[in-house]
Order: sequence, then C-alpha cells, then structure tokens
Amino acid sequence: MKNPNAQQQQKVMAVLKKHEKRLKQYTGVYDVGIGYPISDEEMKYDVLGILVYVNKKIAKEALDEDQILPTEIEGIKVDVIETDPQAHDTLTDLLEGLHNPLVGGIYIGNANLKGGGTLGMIVKQKGSGQPLGLTNWHVIKQRKGDRGNPIVQPAWQPNEARYRVGNLHRWNKRLDCAVFEINDSRSINGPNSLLNVSGTIKGLQEPFIGMRVLKSGAKTGVTYGIVSSVSSNLKKIRIVRNPAQDKFSIEITDSGDSGAVWVTDEVNKKAVALHWGGDKAETDNAEFALANNIKDVFDCLELEL
Repeated sequence: MKNPNAQQQQKVMAVLKKHEKRLKQYTGVYDVGIGYPISDEEMKYDVLGILVYVNKKIAKEALDEDQILPTEIEGIKVDVIETDPQAHDTLTDLLEGLHNPLVGGIYIGNANLKGGGTLGMIVKQKGSGQPLGLTNWHVIKQRKGDRGNPIVQPAWQPNEARYRVGNLHRWNKRLDCAVFEINDSRSINGPNSLLNVSGTIKGLQEPFIGMRVLKSGAKTGVTYGIVSSVSSNLKKIRIVRNPAQDKFSIEITDSGDSGAVWVTDEVNKKAVALHWGGDKAETDNAEFALANNIKDVFDCLELEL
C-alpha cells in the first residue's frame, strides 16, 4: 500500500482551501476534506482526492444544473461520499468489571447520568500536575452533568467509595471532550498507557493521510485503522479499518468506545485524536471512525502528558 507523500497532500489541501466555501454551498453537503477516494466500491490508497460528504446522494436529474458537483477541480478528482456520521451511543448495561490500576481503554461513567464510555487516557492538568482522566463530553458531562459529579469505574455503578474514581472537572462541548480529577482510591498504571497495548504514549502528533493508528476502546478493544481523510484545518479526522491488521472484524469502533484515544501504530506511540463517533454501516468501505485532533483538546482543556 503506497501512501501519497507530504507534497501531494499539501497540493490537494491548497486546492480544497481555495474551493471549500463554494463546495459547502451545494445541496446536501455537510462537510468536505481531502483523503482517499472510493472507486468501484474500493478505497484507493495510492491517490488523493477532494472528498465531499452528503447524508444522501441525490440523482443528477433531480438537481438544478448549478447544484451538480464537479467531478474534478484543478485536475484533482472530487468524490461524493454518502455517509451517516453520528456520535456513538453511551451503553446502558454492565459489560465489564472494576479495574485497578486505572488505564486507558476501560469503561467509566458519571454516577448521576445514564450510560458510559471509554477512559481514553490519563493526563495531567498543565501547571498543577493533577492527574486527570480524558474522555468525551457526551460520556461524562452531557447536558445535565455538572462540575464535581462523581465519576465511577466501571460505569453504571452507584456513587460508592469502591467505584468512585474521581469528579467531573472541565469540558468543551464543541470538541466533545471532558476530563475528571482522579482521586487516590486506585493506583494509575503508567499515566500514558492503554489496556492491552504495549508501550506508553510519548507525545502528540498531527494527523496525516495514510497514518497507521490504533485505539483501545472499552467495547471493541484494540482495533487498527488508517487516517483516510482530514478537514482543511486538520481538526476533524476520519479513520478507516486497516485491513492488514484487522483481518476478521469489520467494525473498528462501536457504542461504548466513545472517549478512546487514537495513537500512532508504532513503538514510540503518539496520541493523534479523541474518538467520538462513526458510521453505523457494516461494510468495509462505509465503516469509519470520527475523531477530533488531540492537540486541540489538549490546548482547550490545558492538558499535558
């Protein structure tokens, strides 16, 4: 599998930025980016195109002529992709037990709310060094959560000392991120470690198309992906299954994985993105994960490793 190089990515990104505003004005378009196009139901990993995302493709005959998307711009293929992105549901039943020490990739929840998701990783508050657990806004805050709410592990447990591992601390709804202060009821298994993943996270990494990544999610465990598309500002990331690693499972994420951290699939791992959702499809080419750039999350919540 040959990846496009950095020069090619920069060229396609520059073209997208010139035409992004116009493309978003076409009927049904909800997002654009650059990445791997799909041809004859197969993803093409050796070329880059401009990707235009719609919830539902509309036949050309039903569109006004000025609403028919171009097939290429400045010599670059434009691929219209029909997808149904959505945040993963929080799960509402007990699927696993208590973990001590704490580690990224296990179930957590807000004892005052329904559902649960994944503890992505353990980080620190910049300046104070306070250990924090990182996950999604929609996992431990939601609309009704409040600062100080008890965070329990595993999820779905009552606010009792044996389950309580911390308190809701800070969040940002736009980036779908939240952290909780970790108490001293349990030990921490290497602040930057993930369940069933060797090594620790050594730093943060900007995403690029073709990057091999993995995550440890509380529902689907360790799964492997390839960054297939990024937005023009590098804030939104799409990840497809890496067929060279996951030979038997189509799903790379599912409900309950929300909050997991995607890291580079290498010895010296680096955090890339905070997972929040995906597509409900059950076919290779339609299955993808959605995540936000981890650097934006760290800057917003003032975090450090």
